[in-house]
Amino acid sequence: MSLFSSLGISLSGIQASTMQLEIASDNIANASVEGYTKKTAVLTAATLGEAGSGVRISGFNRTTNATLFTTLTRATSASEKLERQDEYFDQVLDILGISASDEPTLSATMVSFVNAWTQLSAEPESSVSQQQVIQSADNLANEIQRLASEVESLDRQCANEIRSSVGELNNYLTQIQDLNSKISQFTTSGLSAGNLEDERDRVLLDIAGMTDITVLSRDNGQIAVYTKSGYQLVDGASVCDFSYNSTDIVEAGNLTFSLNDTLVNGSIEGLVSFRKTTGPVSTDPATSVIQKLRAQLDEVVDALTTTTTTATSGEVTFATAYNNATTGAGELAASFFTGTDRTTITVNAALIAGTSSIKMACANAVTDAILDSTRVFSADGLTTSGSDYSSLVTSIMAGFQQDASNIHSLSETAVNQQQFLKEKLSNGTSVNTDEEMVNLIILQQAYTASSRVISVVSELFNILLATV
Repeated sequence: MSLFSSLGISLSGIQASTMQLEIASDNIANASVEGYTKKTAVLTAATLGEAGSGVRISGFNRTTNATLFTTLTRATSASEKLERQDEYFDQVLDILGISASDEPTLSATMVSFVNAWTQLSAEPESSVSQQQVIQSADNLANEIQRLASEVESLDRQCANEIRSSVGELNNYLTQIQDLNSKISQFTTSGLSAGNLEDERDRVLLDIAGMTDITVLSRDNGQIAVYTKSGYQLVDGASVCDFSYNSTDIVEAGNLTFSLNDTLVNGSIEGLVSFRKTTGPVSTDPATSVIQKLRAQLDEVVDALTTTTTTATSGEVTFATAYNNATTGAGELAASFFTGTDRTTITVNAALIAGTSSIKMACANAVTDAILDSTRVFSADGLTTSGSDYSSLVTSIMAGFQQDASNIHSLSETAVNQQQFLKEKLSNGTSVNTDEEMVNLIILQQAYTASSRVISVVSELFNILLATV
């Protein structure tokens, strides 16, 4: 082996050690960065003919676990869907007053309304008792309208969040396309694309939080992203651009085709299903929640205004009991409540203004009607039998409380599963600083040894030059 060969081999060792030292330093510097994975250089023995000519860096690796990462994306989708639903159910409970320590306001106002009529039946001629009935009825109507308004505000909030989430999804998909291009350039140029691939994995997890995805490998380190059902999100130069029209998620270029059932198992589906108002009402506790709230509030209004009874005893409704009673001078003949739904119900204006009074002859009949416990009530997400007016409201509150509890339990389980998988992936792919410090010492020794060889070769050249 010539001195020139020894010099070349030593230089290749220094170059390889230098690159490895850079990688090890980068590993240590980024050890605490979430999602950063350990990087290594791939060394290959270089040959010249049949003789060795040193070492060369033939590529770069990053520590990954594709199977575990795929499992994590699935768990992230499930976790984010349930977390968003859990958060919105918390708001539902706040609106209904279930999360407070006191009795929910709708329940309390219905009880006060029933109690006021019971008191009036004992002294129908009492102006004080009459005024208590009117006041309690007004409080009840106002509470129903308040709840209706809060539900619509929640619906608008949910719709706005869906639009915002869809915009974020579009941005993430564009980032994947851009990272694909950069990774391909780095890979074909023989440079390390590991940090770019880490960044891409972080974006993939962000996308997985919005919808379940399948990732496919392409040439030069690029990937394609599809939904679980096979709908293309990103592949090569093709990238989706979604929007939300307040009912359906659609893609630019095909605004009539709903993708609600395509972008599934992520936060977007959780939000879309929460405010879904089309098709049959699902038995799933977190689907069509807005629709269920509306329908069940309307059922309370219907119970107060309808003349069609559902009591198995044959007992008439509140409205019928009031309307059918004998009307005295100055008394309101009919329509104690006016309005047709949760947004319009109100106590008759003549009672509020005091230009008419409650029929004294109706008190006993009305009290019997509202206390009858053989009624059947049915609305979206609610079916109850053997109920009176107060227990209708109680059933509504209990139903949403139970649904919220179920979603909360599922969310906790899903979040714990996702965190477990995230930690497991991190433990298997992140940097162990102790190992890297040991590696630095070994690389330093290798660098020093190669430098020493170069120094010796340099001395031999000087000796040769001196003897010539």
